[in-house]
Amino acid sequence: MVRQVEAIYENGALRLLEPVDLKNGEHVSVSIAVPPPSPSAESVHEILTRISEQAECDPNDHFSGEDHDKVLYGEPD
Repeated sequence: MVRQVEAIYENGALRLLEPVDLKNGEHVSVSIAVPPPSPSAESVHEILTRISEQAECDPNDHFSGEDHDKVLYGEPD
């Protein structure tokens, strides 16, 4: 049986956040997946600033963001 259970690491031990149906002393296999940290407001601001500083589309460029849908989907019928 495989079951995913959330846990918190405290004082050298994992504390399960919900009950499990295990016998005392039963051996289990544990995989640990740490979720990525949430972006802070500052990092989001930095990302948006970098995006806004990107060069605008050059009308002489034959491949621009303005042509995105045409490149992906072709000309509309």
